[in-house]
Amino acid sequence: MALLTWSKKYLTGIDTIDRDHQALFSAVNELHTNISDGADAEDVEKTLNMLVDYVDGHFAREEDLMQSCNYPDLVEHMRIHRKISHQVRDYQTTFEENGQILDMRSFVEFLGNWLKGHIAISDADYIPFVKKANTDG
Repeated sequence: MALLTWSKKYLTGIDTIDRDHQALFSAVNELHTNISDGADAEDVEKTLNMLVDYVDGHFAREEDLMQSCNYPDLVEHMRIHRKISHQVRDYQTTFEENGQILDMRSFVEFLGNWLKGHIAISDADYIPFVKKANTDG
């Protein structure tokens, strides 16, 4: 059973960002399924690595958008991104070093809750600036 369910309430109206968010939902769900089904460490590591790479790529795309529209809270949004990226990488390192994350279920729940909240609150704040910049330019 999926941990996260994608719905229209998460749509930003920016295709690239919406595709990224949907892919992140899928990655978190895949990690959740791997853990719930007792997948071997190799499958979990593969999904975790893909998630880390996707998070970093997504953050870069978001930050480029925010910078292009002179989003006034860019620095704060970037700080939040760095914090999450660091946390995800810490889990990845722990998994690589120990073959497990002691509380993987909590990690996946944390990711899911963060992702839903980040899209609904933090990302929602910059969307009007991007849309305005696209109509003004």
